[in-house]
Amino acid sequence: MLVSDIEEGKSYVDGAPWTYCRTVEMIVAASKRPGGKVVAWSTEGFSVRGRVKKMHGKCGIKTFATWAMSEAK
Repeated sequence: MLVSDIEEGKSYVDGAPWTYCRTVEMIVAASKRPGGKVVAWSTEGFSVRGRVKKMHGKCGIKTFATWAMSEAK
């Protein structure tokens, strides 16, 4: 997915069939992160290394765009 396709308030999945769905809560400028922006995202929860349920996170927008295959419909 292109970085320019990522928008606040929209949800994105990792493929078809999808295993993760993440909603973009906020995008902020961060010159030292991949793509020059940071994406803060949330989800209903998924296991991290089989132990902890993760409900939110953040990453560079280029990293998020690499992970996100399509917008959730």
